[in-house]
Amino acid sequence: MASSDIDRFWLLVALQLDNEASADELQELSQLLRDNPQWEELLSRARRASAISAAPVPMPDADRSFNRHIQRLSNHLSHRPDYPEASPKRTRVRRLVLFASSVAASLIIFFIVSRPPKPVKAAPNVISTRFGSKSRVQLPDGTEVWLNADSRLTYGKDFGSRVREVALSGEAFFDVQKDADHPFIIHTGALDIRVLGTAFNIRSYQNEKTSEATLIRGAIEVTMNSSPERKIVMRPSDRLVVQNEGNIKTSSPAKEDTLYWVKKVDVKENDKASLESVWKKNCLAFRNESLEDVAGRIEHWFNVKVDIQDEELKKMTYSCDFKDESLVQVMEALHLTGRFQYQIVNDSVIISK
Repeated sequence: MASSDIDRFWLLVALQLDNEASADELQELSQLLRDNPQWEELLSRARRASAISAAPVPMPDADRSFNRHIQRLSNHLSHRPDYPEASPKRTRVRRLVLFASSVAASLIIFFIVSRPPKPVKAAPNVISTRFGSKSRVQLPDGTEVWLNADSRLTYGKDFGSRVREVALSGEAFFDVQKDADHPFIIHTGALDIRVLGTAFNIRSYQNEKTSEATLIRGAIEVTMNSSPERKIVMRPSDRLVVQNEGNIKTSSPAKEDTLYWVKKVDVKENDKASLESVWKKNCLAFRNESLEDVAGRIEHWFNVKVDIQDEELKKMTYSCDFKDESLVQVMEALHLTGRFQYQIVNDSVIISK
């Protein structure tokens, strides 16, 4: 909108209100209103205000730029050859122009003040567990989630509106409600998992070398963040293990240089000895796991740092269950089985030969 257009608009409005507008000027005003329909409200208010009083009205001082516009308009009218200063009626017309301009300023301020604020993105829902604690929650769709120690689950306020989307850091067991119209998607640091209705366990701690997904029932589709074009469909009793660093290069059976692999495991949903179930019952369990992996579980369970000072010790494997044992009791049992030495110093556990 050019400044000259609005100046001309107010001049024509004032002439119309004072019954001094020519036929051409009235036609020009009509054309301006057709080109700028939003000015109809300004014209209506100017007409109502003019009916109340033709006296000059003090201009609001809330907008300096608009004040400059009014002054410029006043000066412009004073120097127009076709708008002589001597005419009393024309003087009244100029007062009406200034008055109408003040109405416009009020309208501009009104629209700015009354404009609804931009919507603020609602804070997400966050459920977290401390070291050594567990939590069971039910999401708005009825899905049940068990969170293991030192884990965090996040979902937005719009959960379920189109998709059911959550983010996980740590370990969780999901029992997802079936809803074909609203897929359930889980984002972790290494994996994205898409499901409709199923039960499975995910372990994805940022400070561990691998992330795991174990399917109990149903089917899930897994996308690895390091290779988004590759998708893996898992079946019951499948366990997917993904290296948390590097790119996916091969799908061959597990080797030291393999970055992901799928293996079959003996899991049953109600099997009390299943690794995917026992931690929900506050049991710390290992199934043929290396001491290095065992150390990672101990760190999250007891909020300590475990330092294994010998590479050979890291590869030793363990299978055992602990129920409500203390850190000292767990380390003593592992020590007797693995024949290593350990020290607990403040919040650190040091393991050596």
